[in-house]
Amino acid sequence: THSDTAKEILGLLLEKYIERGVIQFNDLSGLIKSPPFDRFGLPGEIANRHFGSIESMRQSIGQLQEALYQ
Repeated sequence: THSDTAKEILGLLLEKYIERGVIQFNDLSGLIKSPPFDRFGLPGEIANRHFGSIESMRQSIGQLQEALYQ
């Protein structure tokens, strides 16, 4: 399971998706560097601190995307 902060980040990603569509997920690195995500740190810090690793963050975001398309 993920930390509360990781869940918050995924929730914010979902909000961005609802606002702007799939295009946001295509530039994930750019998105994570912008508000409101930047308050959690740099992309690598976010991945390691809140998801455990970059791969774990990618998997979580992938699962979010899959859920959106089901």
